[in-house]
Amino acid sequence: MQTLDNLVGYGLQAGDRPFYEAAYDEFMSNEKLLGHDIESDEVQQRVVGLALDRVFQGEPKLYDMVKGWRDSLDKSGVPIGTLLLPFTKTPANLADKLLDYSPAGLVKAAVQLGKSKTTGEFDQKQFVDRVGRSVTGTGLMILGYALAKAGLVHGSGDDEKERQ
Repeated sequence: MQTLDNLVGYGLQAGDRPFYEAAYDEFMSNEKLLGHDIESDEVQQRVVGLALDRVFQGEPKLYDMVKGWRDSLDKSGVPIGTLLLPFTKTPANLADKLLDYSPAGLVKAAVQLGKSKTTGEFDQKQFVDRVGRSVTGTGLMILGYALAKAGLVHGSGDDEKERQ
């Protein structure tokens, strides 16, 4: 079973690998243009984190929470958690992005800003990404609602097209 699991893992990585490498190269190029030392551990960790985030393979707090649930269920000796939650990383990353593209993204950005005042650490890229994503997603939600309210879009199919 471990061999089969490894084979599936390699197959899934094959799809992500070119996108990860393209993102890594893009972010590393940006670091070079900014004059940062691309050999430093700090830059390497930041670029790897950004590239993993780009292909939905990062480790947001939601992932840690879901993985914790799965691991606690597996402690009984029977892999119940793994059977119920076989995939945690990508779904957790998608849910995290979904939150970023909603009004919750502004809340996450505000929390980040508040924490930066106490810790002194501020990730400008993450803050700007969260605010931009939240404004974009919330704006599209409002536009969809307004168009539906005006009767310009609706959820039902066109009867004429369905009859033909």
